[in-house]
Amino acid sequence: MALKLYAHKHSRPCISVTPSLILWLNATACRLVVEAGIHAVFVLWDPMERRLVLRPAEKGAPDSYRITFNRSNSGAQICAVGFLKHIKWSAEARETVIATWDAAEKSIEATVPAKFLHGSQARAAE
Repeated sequence: MALKLYAHKHSRPCISVTPSLILWLNATACRLVVEAGIHAVFVLWDPMERRLVLRPAEKGAPDSYRITFNRSNSGAQICAVGFLKHIKWSAEARETVIATWDAAEKSIEATVPAKFLHGSQARAAE
């Protein structure tokens, strides 16, 4: 029987959302952001596809979110309470979604499962 490598989900970029509505980037996503020199992002949302995009922004740009890195750059957080309330995030526990890195745009993208959204945002894609 041929052996197959199990790719742990955290070896890929991931975005987690805590019950306190903080976006967390895992070590892989954080490394990509640090290497790209990104310190702030615009949070973009496509309600029909439930697609979240973190696109680079100039530090201090209007409507941008500052990225706070932990000391070892093995993770980072973005305080996006208003955005997560806007999309009606409703998970009771910390939830993680696998993301992708768009090297050309220097952005991180993830599709949010409908089960984490309450009401019209969840139904928008149906």
